[in-house]
Amino acid sequence: MNAAVRRGAPGAVVLLYMLSGAAALTYEVLWQRELGLLFGNTTQATSTTLAVFFTGLAVGSWFFGKRAARLRHPLRTFGVLELCAAASALLLPALLPLYHALFPALYAQLGSTPALFLGVKVLLSAVVLVPPAILLGGTWPVLTEAATRRGDGLARSGILLYAANTAGAMLGAALAGFVLPRLLGYRGAYAAAVGTSAVVGLVALALARGRSDPAPAAEPSPEPAQGRRFVLALAALSGFTALGLEVLWTRMVALAIVNSVYAFTAVLVAFLAALALGATLARVLARRVADPAPALQVLLGLAALATLFSGTMFRVVTGSPPAIGRAADFGAYVFSVAGVLALSIVPAALAVGLVFPFLLKVEEARGAGPAGARVGRLAAANTTGALLGALAAGFLLPAALGLWASISLLAGLYGVALLFAPGASPAGRLSGAAAGALVLAMAGLHALGDAPAGERWDLRKDETVIARYEGSAGSVRVVKRRGHLKLRLNNSYTLGGTAEPRWEHYQAHIPLCLHGEPKRVFFLGMGTGITAGAALRHDVEQVRVAEIVPEAVQAAREHFGPWVGGLFEDPRAEVVAEDARTILRGLDDTYDVIIGDLFLPWRRGTALLYTQEHFAAVRARLAPGGLFAQWLPLYQFSEEAFHGVVASFLAVFGEATLWRGDFFGSRPIVALVGRVGNEPWDHERTIARWSALERDGAVDIGPGAATLPYTLYAGRIVAPVPGSRRLTDADPWIEHAAPIQQRAWAAGVARPFIGQPLAAYEWRLLTETAPDEDPFLTRLDKVQRRYVLGGMHLYDYAVYRGREETERRTEALWGYFWAVPEELQIRRGEWVD
Repeated sequence: MNAAVRRGAPGAVVLLYMLSGAAALTYEVLWQRELGLLFGNTTQATSTTLAVFFTGLAVGSWFFGKRAARLRHPLRTFGVLELCAAASALLLPALLPLYHALFPALYAQLGSTPALFLGVKVLLSAVVLVPPAILLGGTWPVLTEAATRRGDGLARSGILLYAANTAGAMLGAALAGFVLPRLLGYRGAYAAAVGTSAVVGLVALALARGRSDPAPAAEPSPEPAQGRRFVLALAALSGFTALGLEVLWTRMVALAIVNSVYAFTAVLVAFLAALALGATLARVLARRVADPAPALQVLLGLAALATLFSGTMFRVVTGSPPAIGRAADFGAYVFSVAGVLALSIVPAALAVGLVFPFLLKVEEARGAGPAGARVGRLAAANTTGALLGALAAGFLLPAALGLWASISLLAGLYGVALLFAPGASPAGRLSGAAAGALVLAMAGLHALGDAPAGERWDLRKDETVIARYEGSAGSVRVVKRRGHLKLRLNNSYTLGGTAEPRWEHYQAHIPLCLHGEPKRVFFLGMGTGITAGAALRHDVEQVRVAEIVPEAVQAAREHFGPWVGGLFEDPRAEVVAEDARTILRGLDDTYDVIIGDLFLPWRRGTALLYTQEHFAAVRARLAPGGLFAQWLPLYQFSEEAFHGVVASFLAVFGEATLWRGDFFGSRPIVALVGRVGNEPWDHERTIARWSALERDGAVDIGPGAATLPYTLYAGRIVAPVPGSRRLTDADPWIEHAAPIQQRAWAAGVARPFIGQPLAAYEWRLLTETAPDEDPFLTRLDKVQRRYVLGGMHLYDYAVYRGREETERRTEALWGYFWAVPEELQIRRGEWVD
């Protein structure tokens, strides 16, 4: 056979397999997202999707690998597999509407039985994910079979294809995380992945038509049994440690880097890039060694040592406490993050990535046998191990051992492999066993010394850890600073604290007083529980709270009891550790008031709590006359993002009113309030509710309680700003925009929607609507409407306070004095920052 012909076609096949890897990883990312929308964005739901997908890959590798030797045209089969994978990938968008329609009934029947409901989730996921996963799992053994028939060895061809596919997966991860959703939206990104698979399949069929493959052997060469179990066990162990480390490293990075969609993608891309490079180096090594046993021992030792010190290196390069690109814009910040990953995670992932592909050389050295079957078995074992490793690292190891000791444990597993690894001679095997024992000892000692250092590494000045909870959602800690407690998730997200609990109280009191007579209340998000607990000071019959992080619920229950008003003891209260979206869509209950917590738009997944579909689900759960208040931390929003949320809100509620949660110039929060029905506000009932809270000692506002509800009012919104872009489940665009905007603020090149722009917007809202058309103003007399103007002046004062514009500040303050009599003024020292 002509050598040029033999080598020419594989180049095109390798490129196709790289594109196949890009499509497969894009599928995985988008499948997790779409099923997360259905089943909830909990770690359990994400793990369910991963488990089903990996199971399908393992089954496909084994099934098609076993039959690859009998295929007459393996390349043609590869093309058919890709086309069928593209077609079966369309099952998800086709069946999702049916799943969404069935979900409320399923939740009503099974929601109280978590284990059974989880089984149903697995079954529903399997229907849409298993077919394409099985087909994609069969591609590597089939292509390796095709390459070996044309004269390439098992190791040379199999490792090359593995490296290409992993490099493609890296490309897919980068596109799915950084590019495609912003350009095309998630549905467009999914269509691009399906189209890529279809093109790969069609081109493969075209290549197969123009080439003549050697016929399969009538009787494949018998495969020696010696060493098979060890190779399969090591393939499984390699998958277990690799995916386990990816989960643990992602968790580690979240302690120092803001947990946005970009941070998650950066870790995944760095990990896959290192695996692809490791496979490339493994191929070079496989070509240069005759006996793979000594080289395998060296690779296992390198993987153990690199893994063992990956956490230590990460802490060294990020500093203590971690400070990565604090004043950098997005580009410089990404560069800083890439540098951190390159110095800490990539070297270890590279060492880990050498082991599995090199096992093809070990398999080749065992003797002859059908290439497809051998690759299929190795891939099935590796994928099964990867599935178990991801689940163990996500649910078991951090809770049992902590993050840092878990990394040491996985490093120690390479030491176990060294104990049983074959050697070139008895002396070589003995030296490998000794090296394995040394690695195990180092791992144990490192865990004992490294874990305490890791626990102290990310503490801020004057902080003490009171309690730590490691769970599937991350690391939750109760920290004490200057006598006050804070609840923190992954070190970058403070869920609340006890320093100024009244501000958290007001996030409950303001919406509940606006309603006037709430009986059933639902909180979306809990944090410390201080806000939800304040609702129990009202004459309510039920308070239901949804918190997606179970460890936050446990921490609040055990450490914030004095501040949560009996939230965990009062029979009227129920706290559920579940995604709020899941509960809203699964229950038939209705509520008088629903309150959305302060969700940070740059956090991965939280943009879905600002979409039009989410707001529609909330409205469906409101009773007649019910009220929904969505709090917004405007110091985390750009003007564009704020107007996007408003546009989504108005698409559901028709109109909204805007209410201040404080008069802070630099860190204001506001509530978007929508109602079922457009009756005029009963402001007298609101004032009566405020006064009752004052009498009961629930609030301490003083005489200002009589004017506070008026001064907090910031206007009526009846139409979105022209050009506003709604957020939808298919395009929650602030998920990608907010992290970039946050870095612009840190670099000082832009500002969030606070200060003068916000004040001007509120004045415009108030002046553009005639008082008789405003549902809040229409029942107010002239004095009460003047109180509203007083609130506008007071926020202006907060904006100019501490700045050089003395005249504007004085004018605003006198405006407040004119509008609100001294005896009815709120205490400015408390309400204005």
